Amino acid sequence: MADEGDSSLPPEHTTSETNQSLMGKSSEDRVGSADSVSRVGSQEAQDNDAKKSLVEEMKSISIVDVIKPISEIFDPDKYPPSYKEYSDKENKALKYCKTFIKQYNFLFDRRRPLFLKPKNVFGVEKLVCTTLKPGQLPYKDLLDWPGIAEFVAGYVDYDVLRPPHMLPKVLHAPRTTLDRLHGHCFDISTLLCSMLIGAGYDAFVVSGYATREVCLRDLSYTKCPFVEDDQKVYLPLKQRKVCRYTPRAPRLFRSEY
Repeated sequence: MADEGDSSLPPEHTTSETNQSLMGKSSEDRVGSADSVSRVGSQEAQDNDAKKSLVEEMKSISIVDVIKPISEIFDPDKYPPSYKEYSDKENKALKYCKTFIKQYNFLFDRRRPLFLKPKNVFGVEKLVCTTLKPGQLPYKDLLDWPGIAEFVAGYVDYDVLRPPHMLPKVLHAPRTTLDRLHGHCFDISTLLCSMLIGAGYDAFVVSGYATREVCLRDLSYTKCPFVEDDQKVYLPLKQRKVCRYTPRAPRLFRSEY
C-alpha cells in the first residue's frame, strides 16, 4: 500500500507543476498582448498626429495661378490710339466692307455671316486685315516657321469657343493674346500669322469648319508622343480560317466616295 501511495505522489506533483507553468505562460501572453496593443495604439496616435500636421502644412501652402486674369494685364493707357480710333483709310475700308456684306447677305441669305469686322477689346469694330500686325520676337529660335509654330502651340493655351459652332464676338490683337497667353482659335491664328509675316513668310488666316475633336481639343484618339516604341504592346492578329469550298461574297457595285 505504501508503495502504491509513493507511486501516486509523482503524478500529483507533475500536474501541479504543469498547472503553474500554464498559468505563468498565460500571464506572460497577457502581458505580451497588452504590450502589443499599447504599441499599436501609440503607432496609430503617431500616424494621426502626422496626418494632422500634414493637413495643417497643406492648408498653409498657397497655390498661385500661372495665367493672370485679363483685368490685371489689360491697361487701356498702354495701348496706342489706333486701337480706339479710325484712320481715313480704315473708314474707307469699312465702307467697302459693309457694302460687300450687304451684297453677300442678299445673294447668300442662308449662309452664316462672314468674320470680317469683329470688335476688339475696346468694343471698336476693326477689320481682320488691320488686326494682323507683323511682329517678331528677339529670339533665334523664332526666325523660321517650325520654331514659331512650336512656340505658339506650346506657350499659348487654347480656349474653346462658346458655343463652338458660332463665331466669336471679340477678336484680340496679337499683343493682347501674347500678354494673356491664352485665346480662342481666331486669336491664336492671328498671333501665329502676325509672327510668320514678321519673319518674312506670306501667311494668311483662313476661316472654315473642323471636326468636333479639333474644335473641342479632344486628344483621346490621338497618338501620345511621349510613348516610346519599346512600351508599345503588339497583339497578334487573329488568323481567319479560309475554306476552299465556301462561296465567295457577291461584289458590291458601290463607290467609296
